[in-house]
Amino acid sequence: MRYLKVQYTIKPGVLDQVRAAINKLVADVKENEIGVLSYDVYWEEPTRRFTHLITYLDDVADEIHRNEPHLIEFVTKMHPLGEIDPKPTIIETLRGHIPSGAVLFASTKQLNDKEGERES
Repeated sequence: MRYLKVQYTIKPGVLDQVRAAINKLVADVKENEIGVLSYDVYWEEPTRRFTHLITYLDDVADEIHRNEPHLIEFVTKMHPLGEIDPKPTIIETLRGHIPSGAVLFASTKQLNDKEGERES
């Protein structure tokens, strides 16, 4: 398996656009890419930073993902909304290890639920 972390910071005032683009991307990946085993997105509100954690079946699945039209469309949409360019990093897992001081992030679903509460 291959694990990738991508982090980027968005500009102020573009959260709704970014959230819509992420939701579309994740739906497209789920529908079209059997080599992507998981795709999780986390949001840190105070810093406006998003973190994508992606698990691929193998290196080939990673390469296929990078060339998918829906990913290219997402990157094109996101570029003007970002404040800091994405930082992709291949990561290793240490099963059962939780570092001290670990930060918990809200998931995209939690973010959507939170927005719904504000509108009520």
